[in-house]
Amino acid sequence: MYFKDHTHYSYNWNKPLKMIVNIGWLSSEHSYEMGDTEPEFIEKLTEIISNDDIYDYTFNRIRCNTPCNLCKESILQPYINKKRNLPARIPLGYCELLIPSQVTNQYYASPDLILHYIRDHYYKPPQEYIDSVMALDLTRPFNAQDCFEYQYLKDNRILSQLLNTLLDDFIKLRNILIAEQDNTWLSAINRTIADISSAIEDTSSADYFIESARDNYYSIQRRYYGFAEFHIWRENFEERKPLNEALDQLKQKIDDDFNAISDFFKK
Repeated sequence: MYFKDHTHYSYNWNKPLKMIVNIGWLSSEHSYEMGDTEPEFIEKLTEIISNDDIYDYTFNRIRCNTPCNLCKESILQPYINKKRNLPARIPLGYCELLIPSQVTNQYYASPDLILHYIRDHYYKPPQEYIDSVMALDLTRPFNAQDCFEYQYLKDNRILSQLLNTLLDDFIKLRNILIAEQDNTWLSAINRTIADISSAIEDTSSADYFIESARDNYYSIQRRYYGFAEFHIWRENFEERKPLNEALDQLKQKIDDDFNAISDFFKK
C-alpha cells in the first residue's frame, strides 16, 4: 500500500482523517527521500515498535505478515532487547505506528515496516517525524489503538449526524407529497431516501450512496415542469402562502445538507 508523505490517512476509510498524516508508506513504483539517519533515532524507533507494558504505539494489528513493498521479503528485524540485554528479532509487517506530532496537534501514521525502510532501504522520513519520535517520553502511558479509534469514531459521528439530518429532511419532503397526494415525484424521492439509508448503514461507502442520492434528487429539478415548480395549492392565499414558504425552506435546507456532506468529504 502506497501513500505519499504528508497526505491525510485514509487506509480502509472512505474519507481522509485530517488529524492523522501518512509517513513512510513506500512503494517500488514511487521514488522517496533517501539519506542517512542518526543511530539514536533508529534505536528509539526500534524501542517504540518493540512495545512495553507502559506504552503501545502500534494499531491496526493483523494476523498475517505484509512483506516489504521494496524488496518483497518478510522481515524479522534484529535488535537488542534492553530489558534482557539479549539479541532478539521483531517481526515487521503486522501493524501500523501512530506517533503524536511535536509540530502540530496531529498524529503520524506509518507501517511498522518503516523501520526496515530506514535501516535497509535508506528512506529518510521528514525531519518533523524524526523530531517527534525523539521527543516521545516512553515512561508515559499511550495506547495507539484507543487514540486511532477515537479519531475514527469522531469523524464517523459527524458523518452520521449529517446523513441522518439529510434523511429526516427527505422524510419530511416525502410526507408533504403524500399529504398533497402528488405521486409524480414520489418514486424519485423514495429512491433518494433508500440511497441515504444505505449510506447510514454503510458509512465506508457513504460517498457512493450520497452521489447516487444527489443524482436522483437533482435529476427531477428541471426548471419547467420539474420538481422545482412543485408547490402546495390551497384556494385561500393566506393558507397557501405559509405552507409554500415552509416547503421552500425545506428545499433550501436539503441543498444545504448536501453541501455540508460534500464539504465533509473534501476536508
